[in-house]
Amino acid sequence: MNVFKAATDVPLPFETCWKVVNTGEEAAQNNDLRGTIERGKVNHSESTKYTGMYWIECLIVREACGFSGVLLIVPLFSCLALGFRELFVMAAVIRSHETLMAIVNFLTMPLMFASNAMFPVEAMPGLAAKHRPLESCNYAVPSLRGLIKRRIVDGFPAYRVGS
Repeated sequence: MNVFKAATDVPLPFETCWKVVNTGEEAAQNNDLRGTIERGKVNHSESTKYTGMYWIECLIVREACGFSGVLLIVPLFSCLALGFRELFVMAAVIRSHETLMAIVNFLTMPLMFASNAMFPVEAMPGLAAKHRPLESCNYAVPSLRGLIKRRIVDGFPAYRVGS
């Protein structure tokens, strides 16, 4: 996330779901002109040349990942699908729909909740943290999040794999 000061005429009270166009010089140079305010506060300028103007000091999360991001998302989704290929094989072998759904839920629900898709890695108990490198979700989910929120550093997701 980048910290920007976006000059707007947004009235009080501040709502975090408003979309803004950042008019800051730094954002224009980086071509980061659109985003969603994640958190911030409205300030009222009194002592500068912008007296009487409201401005928002906030964190803006960029929404689009661009064409290069889409090109990276497709292989990441493919790798995630390969991680779940056992489920596709079971679907071809099992003839009863109810049996298939029971087995799929029995396998995927613990994987989903034990991965970092819904629970932060830092708060995981010891046993779940030890088995974390074995799950495919632990590699695909942070990469996809980074692409969607555009947190990519030199073409690689800005997170550390493993402990």
